[in-house]
Amino acid sequence: MRHEIRTLDKLALVTDVMTMDERIAPRTARFRFLSGLSGFFAALALVLVLVGVYGAMSYAVVQRTRKIGIRVAIGARRLDIFRTVLLPTLVPLGIGLMLGMAASVFLRQTIAVLLFGVRPLEPFILIAVSLLVILTGLAAAFIPARRAAEVDPIRALRQE
Repeated sequence: MRHEIRTLDKLALVTDVMTMDERIAPRTARFRFLSGLSGFFAALALVLVLVGVYGAMSYAVVQRTRKIGIRVAIGARRLDIFRTVLLPTLVPLGIGLMLGMAASVFLRQTIAVLLFGVRPLEPFILIAVSLLVILTGLAAAFIPARRAAEVDPIRALRQE
């Protein structure tokens, strides 16, 4: 750029040439850092949800192994057992989503300060986050539910 300016005007003093991104970067560094930090903690919260739901569901399956074994021995299908273990996960997830939606409505003015280019109650974002939470919870509950569906009734009854 300096060369081009000098070819146009040899007396022009050219110093401190930067792109617009280079000029803005120091002013937006704090916001980018806070956005990255918020994203990190959001991902960490999602991992904690996964671990918590997985742990709770695994514990519930272990506690109900004998009941599940009896159901399988009586003739319950694996899909029924799978559904019996997996569906109760939806209740706490639903309650959590409703509380989260209520909190987002209540705190929308506070949240608006932290958002750039997104309205506080953007329907697409709310739906996407809700689906992400539901899918995360169901994914965490899937392994214990699958394990419960594959319970060997003889082994389950002998275990107690």
